[in-house]
Amino acid sequence: MITLLALAASVSLAPASVEEQKKVLSEYCLIQQPPNVAPEKAIAANRAEVAQNLRTTSRRIDELRKPEGRNVVGLTTDVSAAAARRTSVGNDSSAEDVKKPQNAARFLIQTGQADSRATIAVDRRTATGGFGSYAHTLTLSTPTADEGDTRFGRFGDFGADLRASYAFSGSTRRFSRIREEKALARLEGLLRAKINIALEKSCEKDPSSAACRVYRNDPAFDRIVPEIGGIRPIKVNPTCLERYKLKEEIETYRDAVAVESSFWLYSVEAAIGAQEFEVAEAFNEDGDREEDRTPYSLSGSAGWVTKDQSTYIGGGFSWSRSFKAASEKIACQTDTDDAVNCVEGVFADPSRDIDATLFGEIRRTAPKGVPFVHGASLRVGFDLQDDEWLVEAPIYFLKNAEDKFNGGLKVEWNPEDQLIFGVFVGADFDLVGGP
Repeated sequence: MITLLALAASVSLAPASVEEQKKVLSEYCLIQQPPNVAPEKAIAANRAEVAQNLRTTSRRIDELRKPEGRNVVGLTTDVSAAAARRTSVGNDSSAEDVKKPQNAARFLIQTGQADSRATIAVDRRTATGGFGSYAHTLTLSTPTADEGDTRFGRFGDFGADLRASYAFSGSTRRFSRIREEKALARLEGLLRAKINIALEKSCEKDPSSAACRVYRNDPAFDRIVPEIGGIRPIKVNPTCLERYKLKEEIETYRDAVAVESSFWLYSVEAAIGAQEFEVAEAFNEDGDREEDRTPYSLSGSAGWVTKDQSTYIGGGFSWSRSFKAASEKIACQTDTDDAVNCVEGVFADPSRDIDATLFGEIRRTAPKGVPFVHGASLRVGFDLQDDEWLVEAPIYFLKNAEDKFNGGLKVEWNPEDQLIFGVFVGADFDLVGGP
């Protein structure tokens, strides 16, 4: 009875203005149907736009439904080949912005037992507009100064070095267009029902509202094909999904962008450096001499993430030429008075080391119900230079101050030390990243 009264009252009201129509259409995620375009073509065009929208904005919906205790892998992924590891990088851009290259500059201070380095990195990430992305990364690093300012491009104390690298990385995933079309149709139905209910409630509450006048009086509603159910085609995009917050819609969106499908990661990186060593000349009036060396490296990796996003399987290679300063020694000589004079220093040239390694790795998040453990990995490497196998298996169950898992128990095996057990603390665990 109330609905009939509201309908009768709304019929006598003046049609909504153009401004009111636009506002209502936007508020209820409706599309303005062009007067000279057949409804079927308008719907087809909308679905094509929707499909593109869904593919390029999947990261936003991932964040909305990210399950607790698991790492959800985003669509945009940056892969670091230098460390032979992969690092997940999210992209929160809108559908319009994500197609454009995203540039970013980072400044990092990396510390360790051996040295402390300052690093400048410039990233350029691009989504392909479908299920893929790629990134270019340039880095420049130098040791931090013991005193005063750290200056890039200036050599400092003994063993100082400058490093530059370029990395290309990307990700791609497969999906079913048939499944996508079915998911889009289901999503349209869910949103259409929600919008219909919202409009009916608006008319019951206030028949004179702009929403009700557009819904009841606008002649354009008479031109809609029967399958639409009495309203215009809807806009299926993240904004509408967030506005109505229906779990079923979010799940359908997730299915439509094929987040449950498996995907590949790949990367390659080349690096070159410049090192300066001081070599002592014992009892030489000319003093010490300087030795310059050029280290360089090449590495690459590729991997596959299962469709349930619980397991990463990958492998890769790394080749590098590096240099290490010789150990300090004491040199002595006897002068004409039979007195012994001794000096301490590095008297030998730096040694060269060639490293060539092939590796394979499996990383997995802990299944639901497993207490304490968050994730684990198994890495098997083969040293081509020394003809040796190396195995390590870290298990993550320790959290840092930011409540992220970055430590646990590590089991290692190598021909020299055989089996080793130890507790470690390192980088945060990630299905496609970590130490």
